[in-house]
Amino acid sequence: MADVLKGKGAPGRAQLYINGDLAGEENLAVTIPLNIGITEGLVCGRDPGSGVCAAYNPPFEFTGTIHDVVVDVSGELIVDTEAHTRAVMAHQ
Repeated sequence: MADVLKGKGAPGRAQLYINGDLAGEENLAVTIPLNIGITEGLVCGRDPGSGVCAAYNPPFEFTGTIHDVVVDVSGELIVDTEAHTRAVMAHQ
């Protein structure tokens, strides 16, 4: 149950999709009820602040290529039909 005064938002589910395929998911007991940008913000590909665990040292930069990042809180799966069309055309 959400308790904004104690910093607890509503329950939720985090899902990571790579090329349209579900790569991982986690149920969250509570979410953040405030703007993520208050401290370190929301980043992708590196961790500019403190590490979330001792298993790595920030900034722990991703060395691959990130083509697109979408953060959506609607609960609906985003389907990138333009990217799908480009992929189909590239294989012809």
